[in-house]
Formats: sequence, structure tokens, C-alpha cells
Amino acid sequence: MALEKEQQFPNLYHNVPKAKPLCYIIIIFFISGYNLANAKSLNQAVKDAISNSKELKAQEYYLKSAKSTKNEAYSEFLPEVSASLQYGEKKNDSLQNSDQFEDEENQTFSISQPLFQGFGGVFKLNQGKNSYLSSLNSYEKFKHELILKTINIYLSLYKARKDLEIVGENKDLHEKILDRISMRKNLISESEQMDYEINYANSLSLLEETNSNLDQAISDYRILVGNLDDGLSLPQIEDVDLDSLKILTEKIESHPLVKEKHHAYLASKANSKIALSEFSPKANLVAQAREEKDVVYLGGDDLETKSIYVDISIPIFQKGLEYSRLSKSKNEEEAKRYEYLHAKEQILEELKKALRDYKSKKQIFESKERIFKLTEKQYQKQKTNFDYGKADSISFHQSHIKYNEAKITRLEAEIAMLISYYKLKILVGEFET
Repeated sequence: MALEKEQQFPNLYHNVPKAKPLCYIIIIFFISGYNLANAKSLNQAVKDAISNSKELKAQEYYLKSAKSTKNEAYSEFLPEVSASLQYGEKKNDSLQNSDQFEDEENQTFSISQPLFQGFGGVFKLNQGKNSYLSSLNSYEKFKHELILKTINIYLSLYKARKDLEIVGENKDLHEKILDRISMRKNLISESEQMDYEINYANSLSLLEETNSNLDQAISDYRILVGNLDDGLSLPQIEDVDLDSLKILTEKIESHPLVKEKHHAYLASKANSKIALSEFSPKANLVAQAREEKDVVYLGGDDLETKSIYVDISIPIFQKGLEYSRLSKSKNEEEAKRYEYLHAKEQILEELKKALRDYKSKKQIFESKERIFKLTEKQYQKQKTNFDYGKADSISFHQSHIKYNEAKITRLEAEIAMLISYYKLKILVGEFET
């Protein structure tokens, strides 16, 4: 039969690569053979992606580093404890027979407790806290981006599998039409034959393209999520009610990007106050014990001293560095403030756009759903006519192909709607794994 068809339709078989039906049948068999009861849900895929992501692990260590920096601020309130031991030789030229060097040993123990640092310690604590919170929200922002990427890849793989199954079936239907045409070659025009040949060639090309898309989707899924042992399933969603501008405005304050920029601004504000505190006096309570053995100027006697005092330092001029640091910190504070304000405006616009996009994609899906149901009804009617001998096989197969194409279009619209839905849910912070 294949040789006979090649002789009847030479243009098709000489110009278009041969299909690999067995390969596609095997692929489709395994795809459709997945046990839906054991299908991997979207939430589980997201959890696996979060667990497997090396980039997210790196972000976690950056966050731990930021937490360590935050803890450094507490050191401003803690005492400094030091001990020193010195060995050496000295001679006293003012004494007779002082040409000889004599051994000398000094031991010192000191404690210094900060009393007042111009509130610099309080501001450093505030800076460390906000710097950490900024890093924490940067981590959450990265995590949200990873979740959205996973959702896209999960749904793309689901669609690619379904597409291959449907496109493979359409290729077989086009082939059946060609078989039927070969029996009625004398009853149809050459132009009609060419149309059928072109349709079949297009089905082969689309099958190759769909298989390539599936290969890419599988590769992306494995890199991000992991193994492909389970089937996939489309999630069920509920409608979103975010029409009020007030609701959207409230939501932007909880967005990780806005919170990241807000805490970065507060950290820079605290840094300006730290720079200002350099102009304030500082006071430390110091306790010290010192023991000197074989003191040369005491004729070899030992000397012990103990002291406790308040060390007050008043900065007068520090090479002008304090003024440049203050100016720099004030400029950085203003820059962070504008970044924070821009982030609020940016996320508000993104929320509005995401809401419009979801509503649009939902309407498109509902439209494609209506078209699909009409096409399905038409196909069922054609099938009934064919079963009762009221329609020929070519018309029936064409109706089946049209029904399958409506399936693909409907699925494409549904996937687009789901992606826009989850993007909106992630933006407003309502996606839960």
C-alpha cells in the first residue's frame, strides 16, 4: 500500500520526509499510559523545583551571610576584653653600672565597656536588621520567579504531550484520507488531490515540530523539576476578585520587591545616622590591671597597678572623612528612597496589567470553549451519520481532524489563562505550595 500511494502521489512522497509512525505511536502510548491517579500535581512540581534548585540554594547562603552581618551590630554593645604578655630586656642609663641589660616581664589585662557611642550602636543595629530583611525579601522575590518559571514549564510539558497525541492522531487521519482518495482517483480533480497531499504534508511537518517542542519541554522540566516518572494534570482554579484599586494598592505593600526596596531604604537611612554619630563624643568604661616584674627603674622590684576610669573622646577633625561619609550616605539614602517609590509604582502597574491579562485570557478561553463544544457537537453528528452510512469516510475524517484542531486551540487558550492566573496570584502573594 505504501508503494502504491507513493506511485499515486509522487510529489508528496518525494518532497516531504517520511513519517516515523512507530516512533510516535510508542511515544503517544507511553504518554497516554500514565496513571492519572499517580499524576504529579502542579504544587508538587513546584515543591520539587524549590528543593532541587541550585540557584535557590545559593540565595539561601547569601541570606545566611546577611544574617551574620546583622548579628555583627550587637558587638557595638559588648565589652572588649584583652590580655597581653610582654618579655624583653631593658637597661637604665641613669643608674651606676647600667651597662648590663636586665630581663623584664609585663602582664596586662583590660576590659573596655562602651557607654555612649553617639547612638551609633543603635543605628547600626537598625541598619543590620533592615539589611537582613531586604536580603530576605530579595530571596522571596527570587523564589517567586522560580515558582512562576516552574508553572510555565509544567504547563508547557503538559500541553506538548497532549499536542503530540492529538497531532499524531490527525496525521493518521490525513493518511486514511489519502488511502481513500487513492481508491477514488478518477472521481476527483488533480487540484483536489494536490490539496489532500498538501494537508498530509503539513500534518507530517507539524508532527515533527510538535515532537521537537516536546523534547524541549522535557529537557526544561528535567533541569528545573527533576524526573518524569509521573504524569501531569491541569490544576483546578477559582476566579480572582481584585477589581478594587484599593485592594491592589494594599497588595503592593506585601510584594517582595517593594519590601526589599523599603528595607533597603530604611537601612540606608540608618547608615546616614551612623555617619552623623561620628560627630558625637564617645565614652567607654575601662578597667585595667597591669603587673610589671623586675622593673629596671625600680632596681629590679615588681610593680602592680590597677585602674578604672571613663575614657571620653571628642572628635574634632578626622581629615574631613566624616563630612564626605555623611554626604555619601545622605545621597545613597535619597537614591534608595526613589528606588522604593519606583518599585511601588512598578508593582502597581504590573498588578493592573496582570489582572487585565487574566481577564482577557479568561474571555478568550471561554470563547474557544464554546467553539470547541460546537465543533464537538458537529463531530458527534458526523460520526452518527457515518455509523449509519449517511456520510462518507473522507467527510467523517475531516470532521474528526477539525474537532482535534479545536481541541488544540482550546488547550492553548486554557494554558495561557492558567499562566496568567498564576502570575497574578504570585504577584499578590496568594500562591501557596
